[in-house]
Amino acid sequence: MSELREYCQQIAALRDHRSVEALLLEHGHDYVEHAPFTCPARFKVLRQQCFDNAFRLARRVPSLRYVEGIALSIIPMAHAWCVDEHDRIIDLTWSRWLPLPMSTHQYFGVPIRLDVCESIRKRHNLAILHNWCGGLPLLKMEPADFLDETSA
Repeated sequence: MSELREYCQQIAALRDHRSVEALLLEHGHDYVEHAPFTCPARFKVLRQQCFDNAFRLARRVPSLRYVEGIALSIIPMAHAWCVDEHDRIIDLTWSRWLPLPMSTHQYFGVPIRLDVCESIRKRHNLAILHNWCGGLPLLKMEPADFLDETSA
């Protein structure tokens, strides 16, 4: 079991209601391999804006999917990244702004359909899964209505 799955189990056990961690445990994937990737021309990677960076990249490059979940660099935190058609990680935010080798990071998340991301982003802040200000809208939806399971 990955450290991030174990982390989610511990947090979910503390809650007496449906949680982001429970959703991740039920539908999440461990992402391990990083993809070689060249950032598109004129694509600006913003510091500490992983949700926006990943969303804009997935919208710009149709073969990529937006993923949101928990990632571990030094500590576990809410994070967003993209994956390619082989479920390999493309994380422009951390690859650009963190001084640690990308191989030291761990990723556990769910792929979210872009149309769902766009709808939620129109009403609330940048996060989709971790959208506490918007009342955690994915927890109110059926997984089939938001999961992007178009991987290889």
